[in-house]
Amino acid sequence: MPILENDVIEGLKSWLEGQGYAITDVNPGNANGFDIEAVEPHEQRQLIVECKGEAANGDQHARSWVNSATALFKAIWWKANPDMATVIIGVAFPDTPEYHNRLDILRDFCEREGIRVFWVNNDGVVSHW
Repeated sequence: MPILENDVIEGLKSWLEGQGYAITDVNPGNANGFDIEAVEPHEQRQLIVECKGEAANGDQHARSWVNSATALFKAIWWKANPDMATVIIGVAFPDTPEYHNRLDILRDFCEREGIRVFWVNNDGVVSHW
């Protein structure tokens, strides 16, 4: 069963709440705006996350390329925006081999640029780097 975008959003939202984040806004996958907005519990910094999910049907390979590129471009664009200098930027993806094949090679880049990457599995369990 595919891990859809709303599954990623809900799994990450629950995990963030469990980590003490205050969720300020959640937008379903088809809505405009940041998918998740929250406030980090220690420094009270804003966190924004772009979430992507697998295709409900069809070619996961093609979908994973487009989703990965879109989410990372948004994250890079947000990082470059001086108005967002204090905002924590994140992206979230299904924890699947297909998405790891796209993104694992970019781990050092994301860490260097301060882009948090979250992974949500079929059970809603979250890991991150």
